[in-house]
Amino acid sequence: MKLLFNLSVVVTLFTFGNSAFAKCDGIPLKPDERECFLQTDRKSCEYVQGCSWTSEAATIQLCNRTSQKLSIGVKFVRTAYNIIGEEGWYNLESGQCNNFEAPNATSFSYFAKSFTGRIYWFGNGEPMCYDESGKRYSRTRALSDSCNPFTEIRAYQTIPVKEDDFIKVKIEGPGQDLSPVGKFKPKALAWAPASGNYSVRKGATVEEAKTNALHACQSDGEACELAIWLGDDRTACMAILSGAGNFRAWSWSYEGKEAALNQAMDYCRKNGQTCSVDFVLCNDD
Repeated sequence: MKLLFNLSVVVTLFTFGNSAFAKCDGIPLKPDERECFLQTDRKSCEYVQGCSWTSEAATIQLCNRTSQKLSIGVKFVRTAYNIIGEEGWYNLESGQCNNFEAPNATSFSYFAKSFTGRIYWFGNGEPMCYDESGKRYSRTRALSDSCNPFTEIRAYQTIPVKEDDFIKVKIEGPGQDLSPVGKFKPKALAWAPASGNYSVRKGATVEEAKTNALHACQSDGEACELAIWLGDDRTACMAILSGAGNFRAWSWSYEGKEAALNQAMDYCRKNGQTCSVDFVLCNDD
């Protein structure tokens, strides 16, 4: 069941004088080039090839005032350059703050989710793009570009900014509980070291999946133990491979089937085994 809560945000705006920062901040003249940040004498900024420099970059300080560890996605709109920059995920422990500098930005947006990915903070900010796989991401796109292949979502908050701004933002209160209902099916793998036999079973809960896998493995009187299991909080995949005799290799990953398979293959190689793939599956299969 999705539980909806009111969100609250506290924004405080300060403007520093010209001596607020000792850093040169800029933006590349070409959208596909890396952004420019220098800890140097301001007079040298104009001599850096391919960069356009601001007087001082705006700074937005995000503070996590919830009781959970958060992952943050951010968006910088640079209207004068027809550019949007999007980055994530930045992790913030409960009570922790992080400063984001926004050179030449006209607005800054952010989106927050719990580190486990089950609780989200949505809002009425501008649409922004993020990588829903949970991987670290960073990209620049034109104002007219779509989110593909990323996912579009409404930002928790969009804040107009200008040079020299220092803006404090607190992320507070409970978010929206988007725990999956029946989407992810817990699975567990149990195996018998002596023979290499194994069983994979599902369950309504992780504990039920573990119990089912153990009972199935022990049905022939073998001494079995749990190897791995996939929970129900986010998509995860497992792979199991067989080598010579009773050699088995298994692995799991949040990064998809290929990642789980590659990890198991690496284990085989490190142990001098040439393994064959028995199966690769995920908890949304």
